[in-house]
Amino acid sequence: MTTIFDEAIRDSKRLNDGPDWTFELLDVYLAEIDRVAKLYRLDTYPHQIEVITSEQMMDAYSSVGMPINYSH
Repeated sequence: MTTIFDEAIRDSKRLNDGPDWTFELLDVYLAEIDRVAKLYRLDTYPHQIEVITSEQMMDAYSSVGMPINYSH
């Protein structure tokens, strides 16, 4: 018996995981994340992507810690 999950795996293609990215490639990733979330009937939060300089990132690390420490 074949399920929709088996079909999704069979029809899947790997996404590029190299160090180079573009905003268009990020859109591809986000579309794939949304597709998989809908497949599993998951609700997701809206995505917020911010591009900052390395200096801004170092300031954020020193003032509030790693980004995973943000309050929810």
